[in-house]
Amino acid sequence: MDKLKIDGLLKKINFDDHYIEATFQFKLLMQLGKIYDEDKIFPERSIKAYNLKDYTKKEIDIVIGQENNSNIAIELKMPMNGQVPEQMFKFIEDIKFLEELSASKFFHKCYLIVVTNDKDFWQGNKNDGIYSPFRSNDTLKGKIYKPTGNIEIKAANYYELNGEYKIQWNNLVNGFRYFVIEIEYSTARQQDIKDFSLKPASEQIHSTPIFATKSENDIHNLWKKIVSKLGSKPIEIQTMGIGSWFSAYSKDDRIYIDNSQTNVPSIDLNDTRKINETEFSKVYPYYQPWKKGETKRKSIPGQNTSYILALINHFEKDNHGGLT
Repeated sequence: MDKLKIDGLLKKINFDDHYIEATFQFKLLMQLGKIYDEDKIFPERSIKAYNLKDYTKKEIDIVIGQENNSNIAIELKMPMNGQVPEQMFKFIEDIKFLEELSASKFFHKCYLIVVTNDKDFWQGNKNDGIYSPFRSNDTLKGKIYKPTGNIEIKAANYYELNGEYKIQWNNLVNGFRYFVIEIEYSTARQQDIKDFSLKPASEQIHSTPIFATKSENDIHNLWKKIVSKLGSKPIEIQTMGIGSWFSAYSKDDRIYIDNSQTNVPSIDLNDTRKINETEFSKVYPYYQPWKKGETKRKSIPGQNTSYILALINHFEKDNHGGLT
C-alpha cells in the first residue's frame, strides 16, 4: 500500500452529495477487498487487539493485516456538515493517533484519508492558525491548539505532532477533493515517542527546567488518594487563572471531567473527559514549579492539564497539604 495506490482506489469511487463517512468506508472496503485477502481486512478494529491502551483513540477505522507486524492502519474523515475548524482539529487528532500506532511497532504504514466537497476546507478568508496547513499549504507540525471555545479551553486542548506534514488537495468527481497523509514506521520516531512517554516530565521540555520532587510510587499513592476522595458523586472544582468551574468524579480508577452544574462560569465541553493515572503522572511534577510561577501553563504537555492542576490544588487546600 502506498499513496499512489490510495489515489487509484479513491478515483474508482463515485462520490456524490448523499455520501456520508459510513458510505465512504464501505466503498473503500469494497475496493480494498479486490487487492487484499478479505479475511485480513478489519473495519473498526479495537486497539485492544494489539494489547494497546491509553491511546488518543480506541478504534482504528480500517486495519489491513500483514505479516511480521507490518499492518496498515487507515483513518477516514468525510466532513459534510460544516464545523470547519472543529473538523480540522479532528484531522489533527487522527494524525496524532496514527503517530502513536506507528510508534507501537504493530503498524508499518498508517494513513489519514480526508474527502469532502466543502470548499471551506481548502479556501476561505482565514489563512492563519489551524487553517494555514489546509488552505495555505503551510507545514503541519508541532502543537496544534483547539480552535474553538474560551481562552482556557483552547489553551488546555492541543495535540503535539512528532512529524511534519504537507496537505495536498487533489480533485475527485462531482466537486469533491481529498488529501492523504502517510505516517510510516520510523525507528527514530519510535524512539522519540517512546522516550517522551517514559521520561520524567522534567526532561520532556528542555526549555523549561523542572525537577520532579516525588518518586513514581509517591505519585501513584497521591493519585489513589484523589480518586478515593472524589468518589462517584460529582464535586465542583474551579480552575486556576480564568477560574472556570467543572465537575469531577471517579470511577474504575479514572477521573471524569464534565461541565459545571451549579457554578458559573462553567467550562464548555462537548463530551466528558477521562483522566487516567499515566496522564496525571506526567503533569504532577509540573505542579509546584507552575504554582510558584517558575513555568507557564502552556509549556506543560497534555490535553487535561488545567483540570489536573486544579484537582491537585483543590485537594491540597482541602487537606491543608495532607495529600502528600
